[in-house]
Amino acid sequence: MQRERLGMVAVLAGLALGLSACGGSDDIAALERDAVLDVQLPEYVYTEDLDVSTVREAVQSEGFTYFLARSKDDGFCVIRTSDQGESAYMSGCGTKPGLVVTTHSGTTAIGPSDMALVTDGYATDDLEDEGWTKIQANILVR
Repeated sequence: MQRERLGMVAVLAGLALGLSACGGSDDIAALERDAVLDVQLPEYVYTEDLDVSTVREAVQSEGFTYFLARSKDDGFCVIRTSDQGESAYMSGCGTKPGLVVTTHSGTTAIGPSDMALVTDGYATDDLEDEGWTKIQANILVR
């Protein structure tokens, strides 16, 4: 009886480890970097839900700048800006670990119309199979 329980515990522990590897962590390490003093969001970016002290530039890709931030409700946000102005602006926030949020800009937007934010270690293979491109460890676009 004791041996069966130990076997079951080992199986459950293995399943938990396997599932956590697929889901990734519940954090984004890039937000722990020191802030760069001259990096600021454009005035048109809606910041009411952001903890602006946590905004970090994540990556520049194809004329767009992508930022990461924590939201005021302890979630995560991704923001896209461009020299093209407000017409290229996109953002989204979420609180769940793994695939935090996906945003869609509509058909009139400039650049990629979809953006996804994932926490560290999230397996993005399925997203990439659906046409998403990883431009940074936590940001995908299509």
